[in-house]
Amino acid sequence: MAILLYFSLGDKSIVLSQESNTPIEIIFGASNSGLQAPFNPAIKTVTLSGNTVTVFWQNDDNIYHTVTSVTNSFASPPIEQGNSWNTTFSSVGNYNYYCSLHPYMTGTIIVQK
Repeated sequence: MAILLYFSLGDKSIVLSQESNTPIEIIFGASNSGLQAPFNPAIKTVTLSGNTVTVFWQNDDNIYHTVTSVTNSFASPPIEQGNSWNTTFSSVGNYNYYCSLHPYMTGTIIVQK
């Protein structure tokens, strides 16, 4: 089942919550500290398939970003423009993350069974 929550920012809609296999987009202009949702979706719900689920991030911005767990359970290297990175989860829970280069950029992964 897909759950989508949207909000509109001018002429651009941002997905706040989504369950799917699509990557999380690091949006263009994500390093702007005034941006409400630098990750699209800002909250992603995924379901364990067997014992794991893999989540992908795609950098659509024009500068480097990282994906770093607030608990240090995962951390990407700097992700270049146009590149992606992924990590695999094996436990149910909420995983908050941020960009270590731009700490005001935050998002959440919700892993469920």
